[in-house]
Amino acid sequence: MSLFLIERSISVGIFIIVIVCLRALLIHKVPKKVFLILWGIALFRLAIPHSILSKWNINTILNDITSRVNRDPAGQTNGIIERILLDTEEGLRPLTQDISFGQGRLSLDTITVIWFVGTISLGIFFAVNFYKNNKDLKTALPIRNQFFIDKWLSQQKFIRRIQVMTSDRLISPIACGFIKPKIILPKSLDLQDEKLLKYILTHEKMHIKHLDILWRVFSAVILCCYWFNPLVWLMHFLMIRDLELTCDERVIRTLGEQEKSSYALSLIHMAERNSKVASFNYGFSNHSTRERIVSIMKFKQTTALTLCLSLFSPQMNLDSTPLIPIE
Repeated sequence: MSLFLIERSISVGIFIIVIVCLRALLIHKVPKKVFLILWGIALFRLAIPHSILSKWNINTILNDITSRVNRDPAGQTNGIIERILLDTEEGLRPLTQDISFGQGRLSLDTITVIWFVGTISLGIFFAVNFYKNNKDLKTALPIRNQFFIDKWLSQQKFIRRIQVMTSDRLISPIACGFIKPKIILPKSLDLQDEKLLKYILTHEKMHIKHLDILWRVFSAVILCCYWFNPLVWLMHFLMIRDLELTCDERVIRTLGEQEKSSYALSLIHMAERNSKVASFNYGFSNHSTRERIVSIMKFKQTTALTLCLSLFSPQMNLDSTPLIPIE
């Protein structure tokens, strides 16, 4: 495991704590997509390659400027900065060789093996889970000659054609598929309840339209790499909840605020099914139903000015100075 992963884990971990605090304070005061943007920043900071980080890191830029100032007329550098960096590298070298834990020591190779085993194990877990869910979803059958669904589909203007299907292996509606998106309804769902159908189809359409499945997959990949950091686990689960909260807001904006109460009641109705949502699919209801209902009832249209102010955070540049100098 490289020092890059450790440095990223610590610095972004601080950023995650800041987001969690902001979320606790502002969850019902700003649009939920604000938190998705912040989670996205955290995810990309964890994923950004070492070479790009080195190129755009403020220390690297300052060192480059200073080296130009220190040049003599002949174009030769005075070598002061090089000696400082060399001394710093020598001082950090013991950290790359072994890490102390109490009276014992773990070599970096041993830590790397432990990290690799954890990463592969978690990756296999996600892959097996995805395979099992995908296998179950292949048994779904298309819904044909259903007046409301056919009418709803005819009103949708999507480049990717959405197909509405039904399955007896589900107890909660889900949306799945990227190239060929599908909305799969449980066979037990009352297709004659047009209001409930409207809410379900609109909700799942928002997941498909905004490519929420990519958020989940990207977050799962990052989680596999940083499984040793509990803050990354916290980010993963809170981000999934914020995906649902954001989707609910988009539904209300589409249908109108007068639909808030009815939509919230539909969440309660679906929650009674005790749904279990797959890791790589989106569900109409989840374990944070109460949070979603409160969020829906407190929803208010937000102005562009409020959104811009809510996006401002001094922690955006938290990563400008690394904890570990970069060569």
